[in-house]
Amino acid sequence: MKIEFEKWIESKIDSKEITEDSGDLFKEAISCYKFSAYRSAFIMSYIAFQQILKKRILTSTNHSSKFKDSYWNTICSFLNDEDEWDKKVAECVKKYDPDRVFTISPSVVTEYDAYRVIRNRCAHGKSGKVSYCNVECFWNFIQDNFYKFVINGGKDGIIELIETHYDRTLTAPGKDPTYIADSISQYLSEDDIRDVIEKFYNYCKDKNDSLMMFYDRGIAVDLWDKLVNESRKRIQDIIIDFIKDKEQLCEFAERYPSTVSKFLNDPKFVRPFWTDRIKKYKSDREGVMLFIEKLINGNYIEPDEMFEFSKNVYKCLGFDFPKDKVELLKKTDYFELLKDRLLGLSHFDYPDGINFANRNVKYIIRYIKYFDMDLKAVECINKVFSFATFGEFYDRIKDLMKQSEFYEKYKAIVDENGMTDYFAPEDESDDDNDGSSDSE
Repeated sequence: MKIEFEKWIESKIDSKEITEDSGDLFKEAISCYKFSAYRSAFIMSYIAFQQILKKRILTSTNHSSKFKDSYWNTICSFLNDEDEWDKKVAECVKKYDPDRVFTISPSVVTEYDAYRVIRNRCAHGKSGKVSYCNVECFWNFIQDNFYKFVINGGKDGIIELIETHYDRTLTAPGKDPTYIADSISQYLSEDDIRDVIEKFYNYCKDKNDSLMMFYDRGIAVDLWDKLVNESRKRIQDIIIDFIKDKEQLCEFAERYPSTVSKFLNDPKFVRPFWTDRIKKYKSDREGVMLFIEKLINGNYIEPDEMFEFSKNVYKCLGFDFPKDKVELLKKTDYFELLKDRLLGLSHFDYPDGINFANRNVKYIIRYIKYFDMDLKAVECINKVFSFATFGEFYDRIKDLMKQSEFYEKYKAIVDENGMTDYFAPEDESDDDNDGSSDSE
């Protein structure tokens, strides 16, 4: 049976956050632990953790600019010495400003130093009991602080990496940004990741049209893809939390549809979004519809609030509903609101009514095609035709009525209600003219 730490180690090996060498040492430590060889388990775990810290220093290209190259190179030379590296790692952990190597708190340093004392007790046969609790406490320390041992100055170096990578005078277009994503994942604490994401976002806003950041032609969209689609959960969570209140939210969701559920998992996000913010995303149709669909099908809206929700959906979509979402929107009051706004008779009063009719004829015809010719549509048509003899509305409605299926429904309504038939054929030849389907 696998213990929790064993599962955690395996996940870090799979994600390449721990090298195979360190992973093998941890596996050996776990085997020793299971056989109650606690001193051996502690030593193996300690060496493995030291190796992780050593690798972070040696592979970091983003150390603080305050360090002279000669200072950093001296540290690395000791770390490459088989007899000196362990002691040098411990020294690096305990360095404070201005020579701080790791951006960790004094309390973490104190705890680390206490575990080094236990390691010496194990290695040198000193008196004092070492039990399973010592090993488990050290494993907890490793898990709790795994992402806290960050190289000082790392976030500034990564921002510089990003700027260099996307500067065409310094880097050829199309270079894989995986190394930047890996640096963010491996060498930054969560607070530093938040700072880097914010600076990266602002960098993209400066370099792009702000509403094109997450489209294929957006500068640095390939790095966003790496961070959202391929990075570890903690980075994805930080990005999602950051984007929640940004104007590019729906643009982001359109590119990364799987994130919509994650946004909606936050109750503090859901209600402000549908009661207010949804109205602001009129230009991000695909993205906002992903949210609308999840809100409806996921039963996020209480039945007694559905009308309010529908009003806000209408304010977002207006007359132009997506044709592939008709059945979805029928679950709301959207189409009732649309009918009232689009076919309200007051919009068609003489003389300005012709302007409204001409401007919106494509939506009126679209509504008729989806929801059939009804009394309200006929009233609007007749009201305009009572005073208009030309214009886009006039021409397109006449073309529509050449299609027998629409004219027959129109005629049945006007006959039933004693209304004027403006489209009655003048002679038999007109009966054979089916017309052509009006495009949406």
